[in-house]
Amino acid sequence: MTGIDQDTDQDSDQDTGTLSISERKFAALVMCGLVFVCLLTLFLIARSHVPVLQTLAAPDDDTKARTAYRRILGETHTGLRLARFEDFLVYYPDSSVAPAARIQYGVLQLHETRAWARLSETVYTLDVSIEDKTGARDRYLESWGQLLRMDQLKSLPLSDPPPPASLLPDALAYQASLSKYTGRVSSRKLAGGPKSRSLRYRRQNRDTYRDVYGQDVREARIRRARKPIYPGRAKRRGIQAIVVLNLDIDENGYVTDTHVGKVVARRYRSDFIRAARRAAERTRFHPRTIDGEPVVTRNFKRTYRFLTDT
Repeated sequence: MTGIDQDTDQDSDQDTGTLSISERKFAALVMCGLVFVCLLTLFLIARSHVPVLQTLAAPDDDTKARTAYRRILGETHTGLRLARFEDFLVYYPDSSVAPAARIQYGVLQLHETRAWARLSETVYTLDVSIEDKTGARDRYLESWGQLLRMDQLKSLPLSDPPPPASLLPDALAYQASLSKYTGRVSSRKLAGGPKSRSLRYRRQNRDTYRDVYGQDVREARIRRARKPIYPGRAKRRGIQAIVVLNLDIDENGYVTDTHVGKVVARRYRSDFIRAARRAAERTRFHPRTIDGEPVVTRNFKRTYRFLTDT
């Protein structure tokens, strides 16, 4: 019995030793698995945090871009808006509103290029008066300003005409008297020369005369005049002007077209021209008649003076 018990105790000791080794192996495998899972989790978390941080930082720049874009849309001057869009695309080229900004920048740039082409064509056309050239330049500056093409504007062959003596403060305006030997001949014509056709057949009433064909002609006359509205910003700055328009008048006495003959103003030429044209278009005339029949009148000269109270 004693031998059997000893063998049994030895077998139980061997079984106990074998189980302990298996348990240790299993525990080691579990620990390795846990360590691997922890490392994998940390790796995935580290990778997922990089775009999260980038995403958190991106809205800050995009918010700035959106704010700048909205401010540009609130700009009322087209030239400044074009310049600000150009700066915006330099500072925020990858923002979410950059595509829309590029489209609007391209449209504005196209219109500015066309406006500059029209100005260049007007300035370098020989038969265009200096008043029309400076008026075209002023219209360009009013819409686009001088920041976009400062050097090119300076190189334009234009010079502002001096204001007339009547518009200068403390200026002496006078008109030399005609010699008694010249009669009614204009100072631009030679005294003693043949009179013009209109003078030969003009009667004492300057609006009614007989032409070379023996027809009674009565020129167009103002029936109801409209006074032009003084441009506000020009009036506030004391800018005066004279605008001469050549009007086309139909058989009913309505103005159908206006042509700028002359503009004398230091600034705001386009504002003065616009005010004069509006007044001319609202003016009503007695139409020109030939033998009592109303006809169309071309180039009826009308002068508008914008003078501040001194």
